[in-house]
Amino acid sequence: MRKLLVLVLSCGMIGCVHGRSSGVETVLQKLPGAEMGVVVFTKNTQHVLEFLASEVTAVEELVGGKVQAEIEEDLGFNPITVGGMVTAGLDPTRPLALWIGGSSPEKALFQGVLPIGERAAFLATLDKILAKGSLSRGSPIATAKGDWIGFSRTNGQKKEPAGGLLLQGKYAVFTNGEREQLQVFSTGPSVAQHPHLKTLQAASQGKGQVGFFASPKWLEKFNAESLSAMPVAAAVYGEVRMTPNKEVFMESLSFSLPETLVEARRFSPEPVGRVPGPKGALIAGTASYDLNALFAWMKRDEQMAKVLLEQEQRVRLIEPMLAHLGADLTFTIGVDGEPSNPMILLGSLFARLDLAGGDPKAALAAGIQAAKGMDLPLDKLKAVDGGYDLFIPPIVLIRFRTDDNALSIAYGREAVPDPESRLAKLAKGQAQAGFFDAAKVGRMMSKMLVKVPIAAKVGLVLQRYGAWETWSGPPDTITAGYGRLRISP
Repeated sequence: MRKLLVLVLSCGMIGCVHGRSSGVETVLQKLPGAEMGVVVFTKNTQHVLEFLASEVTAVEELVGGKVQAEIEEDLGFNPITVGGMVTAGLDPTRPLALWIGGSSPEKALFQGVLPIGERAAFLATLDKILAKGSLSRGSPIATAKGDWIGFSRTNGQKKEPAGGLLLQGKYAVFTNGEREQLQVFSTGPSVAQHPHLKTLQAASQGKGQVGFFASPKWLEKFNAESLSAMPVAAAVYGEVRMTPNKEVFMESLSFSLPETLVEARRFSPEPVGRVPGPKGALIAGTASYDLNALFAWMKRDEQMAKVLLEQEQRVRLIEPMLAHLGADLTFTIGVDGEPSNPMILLGSLFARLDLAGGDPKAALAAGIQAAKGMDLPLDKLKAVDGGYDLFIPPIVLIRFRTDDNALSIAYGREAVPDPESRLAKLAKGQAQAGFFDAAKVGRMMSKMLVKVPIAAKVGLVLQRYGAWETWSGPPDTITAGYGRLRISP
């Protein structure tokens, strides 16, 4: 359990991320551009390993785990250290990459490029890892492009192919598919030749240690009909920069074709009157979504239209409300202080949702009428100055309020919007923004669940990785989004 906890919290929460590497293009040339879903690559492998080793060690100290020691004992090397890579026959001074794609996401094709340091050591490591997965490798077969080594899995008396790898000088290119699916045997373009890659790389700050490049269109193959009408970026490129004991910073750039950009701007108009949100939030966010445009898309989409038709009466009831709702959304969930008792926590929680723009009073009136038409329990609904109060026994009171600018739905204490709130400052000049105060959650967990060891340890980890922020600009040909995870040593 400790091993699992460390791996999930350190790798899952942190992710992976200075300097450009001339070897990146070489690596990307070895991966296919056709049917690409996403490719993740290191620009500075050594810095990535140093960051991961530092942070995994920190998490181990917090939760009492020994994951690295156990893995090293099992494999004979530590895969997240520079020394471990050298022992495994790999070269940590050059980039590596993992590619996911194929003709169908439901049966994804995996390929990757590993930098070889010492061939004999690499093959010995490969044999050890294959044996642990009940796999074996065949003898190298010389080809014009390198030495192919096929993998197989024994199933009873039968051996089944299970991918393989191609040794090409200083690199090993592996796949879970057939040899012919490797880029080196293809006449099609490589990832390095993708038409949008250079454009997005030129727009990037270029300061990350890890990069990724993705084709959102590939995901449409999950359900092409329901996604085809949605505005999907043609390509997304990003980089992640890591600084041990300080932060993880991510930059994401999406490239949209003109026709897609028109739809994206319709769904996400520029904010005109957003409510800033109150202070004291644990989690908060703000964005602009035109619900009428979204609803119109749902009607155009074949599969969604069928669902709406099944709920035709409800749809007719809510359409008048949607017609009056504003597009600028702000939500906040917070708690007063840092309670150490669950009952005090429940009494301290507050939440607020604001929808600015449109006709707030008409939207609320239409919403009440829709609720009545659906026979929802409104016997505890009370008209008050500026709106309504809805009491839900035994203790829940939800307040609906309107003014000339916004419709507000609130629970708990009167959380007054504050132009100097953390969300307001983060969202200034941005189309979308949000944050999560994980450190505060972690401190409360450690206090309230001190007698539950695993929960208390999760609380300690949340305190270390406790400030999460994200923000992005309005839809454009290249739309920039950013994220930051601050680390508290």
